Amino acid sequence: MTAHPFPDDICVALVACLDPEGRADDHTLDRDQATQAKLLIDKLASIVWESAPDGIVETDSPTWRAFTGQSYDDWKVYGWLTAIHPDDRLVTMEQWRNTVQDERAVKAEYRLRKQDGQYRRMRVHAVPSRDAHGQIMRWFGINIELPDHFDLPEIAAERAVPKSRPQQQNAILANSDDEAVTR
Repeated sequence: MTAHPFPDDICVALVACLDPEGRADDHTLDRDQATQAKLLIDKLASIVWESAPDGIVETDSPTWRAFTGQSYDDWKVYGWLTAIHPDDRLVTMEQWRNTVQDERAVKAEYRLRKQDGQYRRMRVHAVPSRDAHGQIMRWFGINIELPDHFDLPEIAAERAVPKSRPQQQNAILANSDDEAVTR
């Protein structure tokens, strides 16, 4: 197991399950490994999601829906932005667009609205999955809920540039390729 620690005892773990007896062709072992990996992800992440190579959400995420209360139709394409705190939307959208354009993994933070209307701070990690030719096939991401006292200096610095809500919403609308987010 390789663990990458975050401050305040938050960890992201990547697990490689190896069979010491070399039973690589045993399908039971594969199912057990998949079950263990799913359990790890379910316990680690508040939300797991994926998107198309262009960054557009096309695939349902039951964990996103359970956390935010959004339906699949509400959160697909760019609808997920409506669950992001209004003060974080522009920075989040710009960072995601840059990530997709640069084809690089991303680590971000934003406030996400729960079903009860309260905003919770989330650490987000997304990585591209590539085919044998290096082309991105999908983006996979996890959101980890952060304790209230957790803060990243680089995120705080980005938020320090004040923007009015109308400026943010206009920028999001101007930058949206598909369905505009206006809620």
